[in-house]
Amino acid sequence: MHYFKDLHSYRWLSIGLCLMILLVAVGGSLGIVWMRTQMTGTAKHVAQMERDLRALENDNATLSARMARAHNPEFLIAHMPAGLRPTSGNQIVWIQTSAAPSYVAQARQSEPAQLAAATTGTASVSFDLGLMNQPRDPQP
Repeated sequence: MHYFKDLHSYRWLSIGLCLMILLVAVGGSLGIVWMRTQMTGTAKHVAQMERDLRALENDNATLSARMARAHNPEFLIAHMPAGLRPTSGNQIVWIQTSAAPSYVAQARQSEPAQLAAATTGTASVSFDLGLMNQPRDPQP
């Protein structure tokens, strides 16, 4: 009789182990399916981002070509308004880069050539007033 008692407890133990093995196998299978689904979604997302990147690179190349064409002198001459012309000497004001706010008064009192000659040895900057009907000296 004692043998049958142990057999009964081993039967429940073997059923419990079989259920545990089945549970681990099902859980692992579901984990693998979930992982593959995530990998597929990520791959689609990466592919879409690569397509977007290629489209942006094409747009960038197109815009760069348009900018280069727009900076071409022949294109500028063909598309410039009737009143626009190259800058003249009296529209250019030279200022010292290290000048204090008094540079406006200097620019009003002296000619650009004299101011440029006075600043020999220091860096100077030219502000091009290419718009028509602009005063020679900007108002503060």
